Amino acid sequence: MAPFRCQKCGKSFVTLEKFTIHNYSHSRERPFKCSKAECGKAFVSKYKLMRHMATHSPQKIHQCTHCEKTFNRKDHLKNHLQTHDPNKISYACDDCGKKYHTMLGYKRHLALHSASN
Repeated sequence: MAPFRCQKCGKSFVTLEKFTIHNYSHSRERPFKCSKAECGKAFVSKYKLMRHMATHSPQKIHQCTHCEKTFNRKDHLKNHLQTHDPNKISYACDDCGKKYHTMLGYKRHLALHSASN
């Protein structure tokens, strides 16, 4: 049994760090703030802040092998590579027909329709 149990929702965690990060989901607190004045984003963990900071770097070291696009984060390149996959699944919006290559992009799009209704 995990030693750290959330009193609000009952989820259990093996480490204090993961338990602390989870607690931010209840308080909506984001203690790790981006240092770029024009950004204003904040995160629940130092790891997520450091990952975010790469988006401000002009250096884009992850290059697509299929086209000229470059990315400052490896996970962004991985998402992009799906656009070149001949067997890719696309998610089409029933309302407007717009297509997305990732479920995340599709869900974000659907949220925009929901917000405007």
